[in-house]
Amino acid sequence: MTDTFKEEWMTGPEGHQFYTRTYAAPAVPSAIILFVHGFAEHIGRYEHIHSKYPTRNITLFTFDQRGYGRTALDVAHRSKDSAYGKTNWTWQMGDIEHFATYLAKEHPGVPLFLMGHSMGGGLVLAYFTRPSAPPSGEGVKLFSGVISCSPFLTLTTPKPKLLRWTGAKLASLAPYTPFPADPGVEFLSRDPAAKVAYWKDPLIKRIGTLKGLDDMLTGVGGTALDRIPSLG
Repeated sequence: MTDTFKEEWMTGPEGHQFYTRTYAAPAVPSAIILFVHGFAEHIGRYEHIHSKYPTRNITLFTFDQRGYGRTALDVAHRSKDSAYGKTNWTWQMGDIEHFATYLAKEHPGVPLFLMGHSMGGGLVLAYFTRPSAPPSGEGVKLFSGVISCSPFLTLTTPKPKLLRWTGAKLASLAPYTPFPADPGVEFLSRDPAAKVAYWKDPLIKRIGTLKGLDDMLTGVGGTALDRIPSLG
């Protein structure tokens, strides 16, 4: 426990261990936010923003996703089969639904919102537009709304189709083989200090896995991006 948040290791689907933080409102919250971070990062990067939500009587819950942050790298607490970038679209959706169910039980009757940034922004849009589970129909109904910040929907400069096809085939053969994936820092922030901090962050590795990257690049395009108009 710190002055601004409660940190806790929690058991998720398949017994996977997750590092979580709760920024709790001082009274009965007017709303709950479940926040999903982006690719190759972790929830500690958002402390300067997340700590402000309780001052508006909003409780924010967040977790280092499977394959990222302390969930992947904390040797003392992580799951034995955890590795950096080891994730896939189905796991990510199931993990979101798991923590949404937990929050709905902890705060019955309080509106629950799903919020994500970058890769997380793409995930939270896809959560409501996937044609098959996960999430389940009940998991979708847990939320009162979605907040997507700078969502990853498609690449600004798409990779050659042959490279994408080859990557997808390799992902089916050796899904969790590490693969270089540097998001770059040139467009991360206008603040040079923020760029340096990102580059030096020990919880950020500029790699993914073949399956994790393939799902990220194709998942949104096959669900949220094509079906967003149906949300209206």
